[in-house]
This record gives sequence, structure tokens and C-alpha cells, in this order.
Amino acid sequence: MRTWLVVFVLLSVLSSPFLTTEPTSMPSIQEPQMSESTVISVSPNSGWTTGGETITITGSGFTSLAYNNVT
Repeated sequence: MRTWLVVFVLLSVLSSPFLTTEPTSMPSIQEPQMSESTVISVSPNSGWTTGGETITITGSGFTSLAYNNVT
């Protein structure tokens, strides 16, 4: 019984620095910089709401979306 008590006390004393240290700070996460986009026209300007039709969006500031299928 006494051996278990000594082991418990020693483990408690040895592990206490691990329990009381402050966690390291995470590096800050930078938000992605969004470019300002300008839509000039959308063609066709009417159609089905169910999708399936190719549209063309004309404007500027879409370089990050160039050649991407966003459907």
C-alpha cells in the first residue's frame, strides 16, 4: 500500500509541469486576399432555373476563377 502511495506522489510531482504549462500559440492564419471583381454582363440573361446551360460572365477580377467549371 505504501509503495503505491509513493509511486502516485512521485508521478504527480513529475507530471505537474506538463499539466500547468501554457499551450504554445498557434501561428496566425491569414485570410486569403480577395480581388475586387466587376461584372459587366451575363449571357444569356434568362434561362432555366434547373441549370445545365452554359453561361458567359464578362467582367474583370476573375483571374482566380479562370478556366474553372463552377457548376
